[in-house]
Amino acid sequence: MNILVVSPKKSYVAERLKQEADLAGFGLEVFSVKDLVKIDFKPDLDNYNVLYIRNPYLNGGSDFLPQIVELAKKFKAQGKKVVDTVISEGVLGEGKLVDYQKLLKASLSIPSTTCLNHGRDLSKLKYPLVLKWIYGFKAENVFFVKNEKELAKLLPKHPQAEWLVQEFIPAEYEYKVMVVGYRVVPIVLRFEIGTDGFGIKYRTGQGVNIKDCPEVVNLAQQSAKALKRELAKVDILSSQGRYFILEVNRFPGIKPFESLTKYNLAADFIRYLAKT
Repeated sequence: MNILVVSPKKSYVAERLKQEADLAGFGLEVFSVKDLVKIDFKPDLDNYNVLYIRNPYLNGGSDFLPQIVELAKKFKAQGKKVVDTVISEGVLGEGKLVDYQKLLKASLSIPSTTCLNHGRDLSKLKYPLVLKWIYGFKAENVFFVKNEKELAKLLPKHPQAEWLVQEFIPAEYEYKVMVVGYRVVPIVLRFEIGTDGFGIKYRTGQGVNIKDCPEVVNLAQQSAKALKRELAKVDILSSQGRYFILEVNRFPGIKPFESLTKYNLAADFIRYLAKT
């Protein structure tokens, strides 16, 4: 079994996957997008059984997504496993708005979310609110906005049509749920949300057995299936007995999860990649 991973070579995920592949007796090679788009670089697909596209962006840019999709299609045409398999169908880099639309179509609960189209009357927005860039990742370009003045300062960062406005939901807990092969791993992270005497929010986190939060587990698995994400981190808010999906991250960082839970997520995922 030989696995090809598209990722920055020194990233935590790439190094952990390499460690666990070595322990399992599998071959694993990591190539960055920069390597793969070189004119004279053509990986011999016959040398690999599986393609895992971990990070298809170069310096945060999406210029080379078509080349990554083409590579995935070549793997799929040879009957080989591609993760996520939908990348071989061209489903990549669609943005958060499309994600939310798919979640709604699957009748899954999300905060009220709209696109901040050009010309919209900002004075009619309800504050506080959450502002998100459609193409953001790693929790970047997500802002808690208290008023119109704060919003006006943020908008020039991106074209107005690329901003999403999301209702702010006061919550008791936020769950960080890892899904491998559309199944939640045995431990989820639950963060308690509160305020101190100065009104500053704080969060304390702990690992929770999936048996103790079945609603969260079910919602996470359904959302991963709806977006066809085979390795994902699902962020879920718990507010007065209701649950809301905040994000289904296709390229999740695993370092915080492994550090806080001591669960070997990398080994889990390597076993999944090796399944044919």
